[in-house]
Amino acid sequence: MSFHNLKSFHAPTGHLLSKTLNKSRCRFFHSHCRKSIHKCSPLNAHSQRPSFAPLRQHPFQTSFYFSKRPYHILFFGTDHFALETLKALHKHCIQSGNKNDSLHVITPPDSSHMRKQVVHPVKRYAIENGLFFVDVPHERRWPKDLKDLRTFIAQSRKVDVFNEEASGEKAPTTRQIRPEEVPSHFDVGVVVSFRYLVPQFIVQQFKVGAFNIHPSDLPKYRGPAPLVWTLANGEHSTRISFIQLFSKFDHGTVVHQSPPIEIPSNEMYASLYSRIAKTSAEMSVHFINGHSKEELKKLLQPCESAETLEATDYIPASEKHPFAPKINQEKHCFVSFHDNTSTEILNKFRAFSQHWNLHTTVHGKTLYIHKMCPITDTEELEEIEQKFSSVAAPGEVIFNKKRKNVYVQCADGQALTLQEVQYAGRRQTNSEGFAAGLSLRHNQRKLLTEK
Repeated sequence: MSFHNLKSFHAPTGHLLSKTLNKSRCRFFHSHCRKSIHKCSPLNAHSQRPSFAPLRQHPFQTSFYFSKRPYHILFFGTDHFALETLKALHKHCIQSGNKNDSLHVITPPDSSHMRKQVVHPVKRYAIENGLFFVDVPHERRWPKDLKDLRTFIAQSRKVDVFNEEASGEKAPTTRQIRPEEVPSHFDVGVVVSFRYLVPQFIVQQFKVGAFNIHPSDLPKYRGPAPLVWTLANGEHSTRISFIQLFSKFDHGTVVHQSPPIEIPSNEMYASLYSRIAKTSAEMSVHFINGHSKEELKKLLQPCESAETLEATDYIPASEKHPFAPKINQEKHCFVSFHDNTSTEILNKFRAFSQHWNLHTTVHGKTLYIHKMCPITDTEELEEIEQKFSSVAAPGEVIFNKKRKNVYVQCADGQALTLQEVQYAGRRQTNSEGFAAGLSLRHNQRKLLTEK
């Protein structure tokens, strides 16, 4: 029996013979054996996918099953949350091995801060990795005569970071997209943390469809800051929702949702933000690869009507779901130790302290709270409960010189530790400096705020 005839044998025989063959012959044998099984097996006669192909895995596993069908993806995003999804899609396009895959990026225009131009994270990643990107027109004015996305994408440009100039030094160069690099169509649109509403005449031009990733258990927490208000309201879990694009923000039909994601009681906003962003990125790749184009098209085709949308605007206030509006620092970050419980204040601190400081009023002056924490030590808690008797009023503070802490009484009778504070127009100080400013001695109580 010659070695070249081994490909007509079945897999079990190959495993027995592989013990006597060398490594190169084993690899040759198994490759031909797999091809023969796929061609001859009746189980695969009507299947487009061979039986030995790797199975698709759970959305929360790190390894992906990369499809071989080409995809032309148009990504809409702005901030670091969207950046994680863009990285995952870009990695997928590279590892899929399909040269027909394409990934184009649409971002808002650069913003200005302190008279400096600020490039958004998504645009910066596109520049550094040689992706074609195009800026949304200023003032959210999408061209109404845009009948073909190719016309808009033809304005995109790419930064070739490693082009060499005549001098021989490596310097970035920007070039426009060439006509042959513009896809004839776009299959899928992915919208993540995008500032602007994508108009319907653009959504209708996707061959398969478009979806938006919203980090909340929709219809709860519709709005621009879902994770902030999830923490501020003390929610113990959340979800990631994939929705159709509709003519109103976050009102599309939910086509896919993650299992409940637990939120520990002491988790801060930065940790939750990073965790949800990475999970959303993994889910987006698996959502596209886990369905055929026909299945995605059925899921992403808009099925809501204007009548259904208008009806949701007149739901009684008692039955409405919580909303996630844009943060107003003066309104939402204000705390009152007379009206707010310790849990409410801590939840606000977990949610807002990443970008904004909680503040209160002390003798007519604004006091910003930079750092605070609950009392977790049992001995310390018993000691504070003895010092704060039932007569103590909410808003009273006491200074413990041995522990170098200042404690404040809340509306529910529980105390919190103020570690770092700052008066408006003054320097930030620790507990000892704050106590010295109030002329507090050891174990002395004083009313901090009045109702």
